[in-house]
Amino acid sequence: MSESSPKTSPNATPASTAAPPEPPEAKSGAPRRKVREELNTPAHQRIEEEFEEACARLEQLDYSLLSMSRMPTETELADARHYRSIWHSALMVISCVLALCVLGYLPAWLGGISGALLFILAAGYFDGIIPLVPGGNRYTHLLRKRQQLHLQLRDYVRKVEGSYGYLHLLQPLQQLNPNLQRHYFNKLCSLSRKGLLARQISSLENLRLYYEFLLEANNANLIREQLKLKEQMAREAEEMAAPDEGVAAAEPAAQATDDTTNNP
Repeated sequence: MSESSPKTSPNATPASTAAPPEPPEAKSGAPRRKVREELNTPAHQRIEEEFEEACARLEQLDYSLLSMSRMPTETELADARHYRSIWHSALMVISCVLALCVLGYLPAWLGGISGALLFILAAGYFDGIIPLVPGGNRYTHLLRKRQQLHLQLRDYVRKVEGSYGYLHLLQPLQQLNPNLQRHYFNKLCSLSRKGLLARQISSLENLRLYYEFLLEANNANLIREQLKLKEQMAREAEEMAAPDEGVAAAEPAAQATDDTTNNP
């Protein structure tokens, strides 16, 4: 007994076929195209140009001034203050001895020695007159020098920052140097982005952090330049290898054409 095949009526409408699913490349193509379009916008290009200019400006900064290497340290100021106290104490003692000698309470020869010591001590008040011996005014000189360099450094940082800010333009370098992601560096960048860093940076500690940020950014920029150089060399190698592959692919095709012409 043979199995009967089902019969279809001629008036029956064919079943609608479902549309084939779109490949994943087609689904992901739109977001990629959107990201590519966003990267090509004038705003993004302007940000890239500002970043390149900020990185190029890193090499032009005055790091000798920013490092505060010429600024007197706290130890030097403390030593100068201590020597000034000694100088004033010695001046009082020798003056009292000389006065007693003049009044006749002490011998005259001791007064002569006290007068000579007083003259040497008065000459030694000025820093640099007696070699290897700091002067009594050394503390005042160092303090004035420290204030002048501090003011000069503040003016230079304000000039670097400007009204638009500078440090925040270097924040993309955090991807190459994790040290730039420290919280106090992020605080400086936040103030720079708001245009407030030039007015609020005043203490020596903040100026030192500013200098350390620039050093870390400079190290990251060197890594960035090395990566760009490697990419450029790899691109040039690919461009040089592409014509060679084309010539190598054309030689078998030309040989096959010659064989067909010789053997009809």
